[in-house]
Amino acid sequence: MYYGPELYILPNDTNANKEKNPDNVKRVMRLLENGTKFDSIFAMKNRLHMYTFDSFIMAVARYPEFCNIDQINDTPDLDAICIKELATFFAHIKQETFTTKTTMDAATKISTTETSFLSSSFEGTCKENPADYISANKECNSTDHPEGHWWPCDESTKIDENNVLETVYCGRGVMNIKGNYSYGGFGLATTGNTKEILGNPSEVGYKGDFAFLSGMWKYMTPASPRPSMHEVVIGSW
Repeated sequence: MYYGPELYILPNDTNANKEKNPDNVKRVMRLLENGTKFDSIFAMKNRLHMYTFDSFIMAVARYPEFCNIDQINDTPDLDAICIKELATFFAHIKQETFTTKTTMDAATKISTTETSFLSSSFEGTCKENPADYISANKECNSTDHPEGHWWPCDESTKIDENNVLETVYCGRGVMNIKGNYSYGGFGLATTGNTKEILGNPSEVGYKGDFAFLSGMWKYMTPASPRPSMHEVVIGSW
């Protein structure tokens, strides 16, 4: 499955020449200190194992304009605009992937709540009860919804190895892409066809690189008549 240029050299490749990386990848790796700051923002003890810094960098490499364009300042400051893009992207994925856990001290009866980020990859209980989200497929009917014509749904009812109904287009990934129009659009941009992701949407919820890439696609892609988040941040809209 093709989903991006193989131009990047990941942070854990200590013997590699990272100067071969695209400019935006080098900038992100430098600003995030090769993952140290990423691990500080998203504590490793709480986040899902699939959400690695390497997976995030793979998504960054797929979109060379991310962290690489400044149309706000007369004299471009790409580091400053990259910090703004990272802050915006991270704020959105925090909102979409957080979970909370409340514990009570037996002695004091005082409860504390801990919030974790990048600790989920499915909307609500979609992972355990995907049938509850069958409404996410409501636009599959091409007669009632144009989206069903452009992004035809996979109508199979197969269950994957994790006992999840794959063909429910509920929210998955770091930005919870949802609906056949999102999975179809993401699939077209990522693999060159609509069917691969529409037929296996659960990959977005189980693979860290796809989870981050789906979020980067949503961040970078306009949704007419609205501009993309990226365009707003860099000042081109």
